[in-house]
Amino acid sequence: MVMGFIRAIKSFLVALSAGLFSVDNGAEQGYIRVLLALPPPRSSSLELLRRPVACALKNLSEGEPSSMRKLISSLAIASLAFTMTGCSEKAKNPVGFGLVEDDNHWQTSQVVIEDVLADSCLTLSTGAGDGYHLLIGSWEGQETRSLLLFEELPDTLLWPLIEAKLILTSYSQANEDSLIITAHSLQSGWQEEDVTWEHPWIAAGGDFESEAIAEGSYALISADGLELNFTGAGVQLVQGWLQGQTNNGLILRAADLQENNLKYFYTTNTLVYSPRLELTFSISDTSDTTVSAEASQDAFIVQLAASQDEDLLCVSDGTVRRSWIHFDVSTVPESVFVNKASLALSVSEFSAPLNSMTIAAYQVTDLETLAFSPGAAGSANLFSGKELLEINLTGLVQSWIKGIQNAGLILKVPTEYNDLSRALFFTSLADSLQRPRLTILYTTSPSQLARSATGDEIP
Repeated sequence: MVMGFIRAIKSFLVALSAGLFSVDNGAEQGYIRVLLALPPPRSSSLELLRRPVACALKNLSEGEPSSMRKLISSLAIASLAFTMTGCSEKAKNPVGFGLVEDDNHWQTSQVVIEDVLADSCLTLSTGAGDGYHLLIGSWEGQETRSLLLFEELPDTLLWPLIEAKLILTSYSQANEDSLIITAHSLQSGWQEEDVTWEHPWIAAGGDFESEAIAEGSYALISADGLELNFTGAGVQLVQGWLQGQTNNGLILRAADLQENNLKYFYTTNTLVYSPRLELTFSISDTSDTTVSAEASQDAFIVQLAASQDEDLLCVSDGTVRRSWIHFDVSTVPESVFVNKASLALSVSEFSAPLNSMTIAAYQVTDLETLAFSPGAAGSANLFSGKELLEINLTGLVQSWIKGIQNAGLILKVPTEYNDLSRALFFTSLADSLQRPRLTILYTTSPSQLARSATGDEIP
């Protein structure tokens, strides 16, 4: 058997090292007889190595100079083959490298937890200033508009402004239909970190002049981006900004809302693709100059979607929604090793303009505020047609079982304010096959099983 073969090699090495690499013929012949008399190992690779090791021993006893080197090489190969054989027998023994002959010494168990302590949907009302995309258009009845503020304009009071245009760099689009985009002067001030469809406006969706001061077509987008050329009134508006008049920036909107016609542009957070004004000044009767000014603040606002069913968990972008779910894992013994733990959520509804979204799970660190850790414990992609979302949470569940506070999970989009994606999942109130479930596969060691059998406390 394999263990007998290994014990024979081990005994030889002990004797060899004790004699400082010098053994008498009787001892050598004894080891040769042991190796040759052993029953064939279960692994064919070890059977092939048994006789070379014995032959190397025989040559060593006869004084062949290279025998020691051959013997050491044979033993090294035998050790490697043994390790690889152990790895290849995982189907027979899922624990370790096959060093435990009796699989029953280790116990692998699985528990599926469906009962939750809490699960709910949370809606946030914050600005989209941290995002990387500006959205203009509509998606499934939700209209989006984008805001731009230019606070760092060039000092050109002595030059008359003769032309102005706004340039946005395209990121993506929900479809290839054309879209007319107009720019309007804002009547109220705003800040990107807290601006929403409702705040701080008198009228939802933004307080702005009805007359457009610039217009452009997405269908005519150039290599430089979308260009919106300012009208005469728009040029006068920017000239007033240069002269110190009130500057609340611009709002960009779709001139004609078309169902699911949503366009994406880069924000100032992408640096090289920041929205910018290109201003052309007349510096003499025969010479002009063009100066660029990048936006200092930008954000998009989105019309709130209709309220969702309270019996569903929700995760969405744009209109930011998150879900909190709290499983009780106290039924799992504290000292086990978690082989795998995964969260499964059954999808009720899914919608994404770009056809997919990433959903991540974060460890809740405070039950009262539902604050959560900055790094995701696990994540998975969701796309059209997928009925089940599974997130690997092995590391987090292991820490819960070891005693780290279990306050549940927050499910959210890793980078919110970049899209209008939305996913709804069934809660613990749904039918059993659709409920959220946490599946934990774990291994219990022989010592832990013994303590459990005798009623001793497992450390």
